[in-house]
Parts: sequence; C-alpha cells; structure tokens
Amino acid sequence: MRLDKFPNRYKLTFTYSDICVKSPLGELTHKWSKIEKVILTKNFLFFYIKERNGYIISISKKDSDYRKIEELLSFVEKNVIPVIKV
Repeated sequence: MRLDKFPNRYKLTFTYSDICVKSPLGELTHKWSKIEKVILTKNFLFFYIKERNGYIISISKKDSDYRKIEELLSFVEKNVIPVIKV
C-alpha cells in the first residue's frame, strides 16, 4: 500500500514486514516490531516509533484514501498492536 499525496515531499510505503518513509532528506525503514503505539484521531493516524531517537509518523486522514487507511488499520490491529482511538 502506498500513501503518496505529497509525492515531492514524503512517501510512505507499508509492507507486511516494515514501514518505509521517503523524504527529501533521505529514507528510513522500520520493522513493525518498532511500533510502540498507534493512535487514531478524527483527522490523523499516528505511529509512535520506539527507536533511540524516537519519533512519530503522522498520516492525515483528510489527505489519504479512506479505504487504504482502513486497510492499514485492519492490518495493524490484527498483526501489530491495538490501535488507541481518541
């Protein structure tokens, strides 16, 4: 699944094994096991990464395909971690 609303800035690719974040500054890949928590709000989906320099991947639900977000949420809940809904 690919979320590339801003193709010149950021591209997120989710596979069964990892998350890849491509930005103008480079590329980072994280295994699903590095996800500390996932929070779903009315407008955003947040992935909290547990790394030495931990950070958050945020996805705007407004700028993304609803079906892809639902598919991603379903995968995360079944295979990674429960999603906290706020």
